[in-house]
Amino acid sequence: MRKWKAILTDLKKELNVDLVRTRKVGNTVIPYLEGDVVIQTANRIFGHDGWSVTPQGPVERFEVGIHTKNNKESVTFTYTIPVLCEFHGLLEDGAVHTIRKGDVGKNSTYSAALPEHEMAISGCATDALKRSMRHLGNQFGLTLYDKNSEDFQAVMAAANAGTGASTRKTSTKKKREPAKRKTSGTRKRRETTKAKKKKEEDTSELSPKEILDVMYDRAMAYKLPLAVRINGQDVKVPEGGKLISKAINSSIAINIFTWLAGLRNSPNNLAPYEPTTDEEQNLQNALRHILANTELSAQLTDEELAIVGGE
Repeated sequence: MRKWKAILTDLKKELNVDLVRTRKVGNTVIPYLEGDVVIQTANRIFGHDGWSVTPQGPVERFEVGIHTKNNKESVTFTYTIPVLCEFHGLLEDGAVHTIRKGDVGKNSTYSAALPEHEMAISGCATDALKRSMRHLGNQFGLTLYDKNSEDFQAVMAAANAGTGASTRKTSTKKKREPAKRKTSGTRKRRETTKAKKKKEEDTSELSPKEILDVMYDRAMAYKLPLAVRINGQDVKVPEGGKLISKAINSSIAINIFTWLAGLRNSPNNLAPYEPTTDEEQNLQNALRHILANTELSAQLTDEELAIVGGE
């Protein structure tokens, strides 16, 4: 953990505008720091063990309007999440000094595709982190909110010129690439088929943890926090997961339990849920909806998709 005096010295330094990126929203150019830059800056100033970020509630989803494109309408969803950041440093007497900064992040999508919703959820968490960090000053981009600041003016000038702050610096020296061999159409199709077959073989049977990863991603996207039991064994819901869209072993019985809000930070303490007949059917429909983008839903029979209230 770093000394607080050294931390304050670093926080007072000017922002390196070469780290700033820009994007166009309509006719407006918006400067911003990427999430990885903010994390690297926090690690540099506070040390890897000198700061943390904690969600202060679940991800919320709101329908905010209708998006029209090519005469097609789709619902626009906005995801939000509040977070709290804590920063620590050592005072001269050896005591630990802590400050806390929090904010709410948001991100939207009008796509019906599940991966887009997952990206929106991830984006709102990153936005919450960056908005919390900006309270610490210019090292975390606070100066970019002031259109009259020198940093803002420098970034806009570089963006208008198409150079500098709008992109990360990369080497202009091109690497020599080996000559590519020409491939016949038949060989290309054969190689594509082999690659596709190998990918299906690699994901045809997944472990209970990987199955939970699938369920967790869909649960987050549809605001259905879950804890589950697989083959009679309680398994903690992971904090994250990979999107898996291939077939998985259909011989697995899955029992669904509610993940109580009060136990959100203690997922080991799982309380079983005893549904009525109607609620049981709703849970079954919810699981099928969560797994709609996988082949599992079509593979499982009602008996195999065992959704009960406990054993």
